[in-house]
Amino acid sequence: MDKFLRNMIFKKYKIGSVEFTIIDMIFLLGISISGFMMRMSLKSVVTGDFTVFLEPWINEFKANGFGALKGDFYNYNPPYMIVLYLIALSKINPLTGIKLVSVIFDILIAITVAIIVFNLTKSKFRTMIAYAAAWILPTIVANGSMWGQCDAIYAFFVILSIYCILNDKSLLSMILLGIAFAFKMQALFILPAYIILWAKGKVKIRHFLCIPIIYFISLLPAVITGKSFAATLGIYMVQAKEQVYLEMNWPGLYELIGIEPYYDYYGPAAMWFTLGILMCIMFYLAYKIYHVSKAHMIDIFLYISMVTVYFLPYMHERYGYIAGILTIIVGLVNIRKLYIPIIHVLVSYGAYQSCLSDNRMAPFWIYSFMLLFLILDFGIYIFKYVNANSISYKEV
Repeated sequence: MDKFLRNMIFKKYKIGSVEFTIIDMIFLLGISISGFMMRMSLKSVVTGDFTVFLEPWINEFKANGFGALKGDFYNYNPPYMIVLYLIALSKINPLTGIKLVSVIFDILIAITVAIIVFNLTKSKFRTMIAYAAAWILPTIVANGSMWGQCDAIYAFFVILSIYCILNDKSLLSMILLGIAFAFKMQALFILPAYIILWAKGKVKIRHFLCIPIIYFISLLPAVITGKSFAATLGIYMVQAKEQVYLEMNWPGLYELIGIEPYYDYYGPAAMWFTLGILMCIMFYLAYKIYHVSKAHMIDIFLYISMVTVYFLPYMHERYGYIAGILTIIVGLVNIRKLYIPIIHVLVSYGAYQSCLSDNRMAPFWIYSFMLLFLILDFGIYIFKYVNANSISYKEV
């Protein structure tokens, strides 16, 4: 009987071009249920963001319909407000509706991450682990199902955009990045990576126009209802001006010097400092002539996402979201770098815990040094890759 069962769970079935065994299916089903039940256990958690912002916004739509978009009660771009409007139209409990939207995009992220890992490794085992890791990643679960945040929406479009660029679909990639930016300003944190890839011939410069075009289209629903174009265009600027500390619960560089005393002096300078660092990275990678593999492209996206959030001021705990997802891909494509997602999730969840419980279990300067280690270590790895894969002008 035991032998029969063991043989049965290892029996192979072909789905498309990939062979699966019964034990593979049991694992995927089990991890899917596990991730779902994690989210179900958090569905009744109510945070201040829901009671102070999201619930009143939905109530505004219930009272005034779609025309409420002309008001000044919200500080999110129209696409997400339309999502809230649809929730208001439905009979779903607002808290449940908000979290359900995030869960849908959580599963889409997990599937996309798995597809990218399979595309890069052709390993069924690593692909399944990628799906599992992305589906039950504590920060992703906490973000949408506990906190009720919407970062999964823009993150999905960013990750899908990256998948498209890996497969030489430049136009579609930039359209998806434009959609991501329409939902959240933080989508542009990885724009320098696309500029580097443009220098490598992976993106066409005219396709960058998709970003502002889609962004302006996304403003039209509010403008049509009567909100001034200038006010709608300024939503992201309003968000930027709401910050009161050099770090807003993300353990970046400024946790090492103090986040409060230097706010007025270091804030604007820190943004230019970050731009300078990014310019150095972009110049080096664009200047060097070397073979750019798909795995290296993912490395560039991860490195830019880590550097940007670490050095920019005013960063919230949620802004490491994209980097957290990309660490899973990098760690499974290159097993020697598996420590990167482990360290990153420890830091990220520490930041979440600080915000949600208003209690720091560990000094943030420790987390800041942990991130600095990842940036330096991964930067050295990229430097070595570039030099090891350099080619002469004659070979170009």
